[in-house]
Amino acid sequence: MKIKTSELAGAALIWAAARADGRTDVRVDPDDGELIGADTFDYLEWDTAGPIIEREEISVFPMNTPDEGWCSHKHEQRADGSVGAVLCRGYGPTPRIAAMRCYVASKLGDEVDVPEELT
Repeated sequence: MKIKTSELAGAALIWAAARADGRTDVRVDPDDGELIGADTFDYLEWDTAGPIIEREEISVFPMNTPDEGWCSHKHEQRADGSVGAVLCRGYGPTPRIAAMRCYVASKLGDEVDVPEELT
């Protein structure tokens, strides 16, 4: 089922982040709907998300008020080392959700086809 990257949450966001990270053994257990497989990591925890945020140079910052949540963005890196246009943005209630939405958008686009069991 196609879902806007900006609306991904929970297991669907974790699944999409794993796919964006090149992981292939991430499956949905038909019995309980949980994510399983050797490549299943919690992409919403700092120990997994942090290195991706750093490697991908994703900026994360709070919005104007606490009620607005967090924003993230990733800039184009030019060959001369300068920063170019914003490639993607992500918003969310936490820094990790905003960053992982941005990461997924940068790798998979504005819509992701996720297993129906995750929606």
